Amino acid sequence: MERRDFQQASAVVAALPVPTRRAEHVRALALSLVLVQGDQVSHDLRHGDYAVTAPCDGFQCDGIYVIDNNSTPLLYRVQDASRGALVLLHDRAPEFATAVGRDWFDQHVLGIVVADLKVRDATRLREAWEAGR
Repeated sequence: MERRDFQQASAVVAALPVPTRRAEHVRALALSLVLVQGDQVSHDLRHGDYAVTAPCDGFQCDGIYVIDNNSTPLLYRVQDASRGALVLLHDRAPEFATAVGRDWFDQHVLGIVVADLKVRDATRLREAWEAGR
């Protein structure tokens, strides 16, 4: 490559806009990916799927939440049972439904599922996720 061609190419690269972080990118940093393990919420998410979660510190609405269960994050379908109680549901085994108080829930909730992720290449996703931590 001649010097003049290199200088022209450098000028083109220098003219490209510098990527900026927009507000929606900064807010997105609060989202987390959770690998679904098991069949607690199999009507919506299956073993091996990924759920996108947002942090929360209490019950917001009926939905799927990440609960700290003895230092293991697990997904549960949670419904308001009124009178200050919530029900943690297991889709495949409704007999394991557990009623908990809002105080207990507030102490154990890690996040709420806001989306599910259609994964095209799980290996690359895991590598990119780990590299970004």
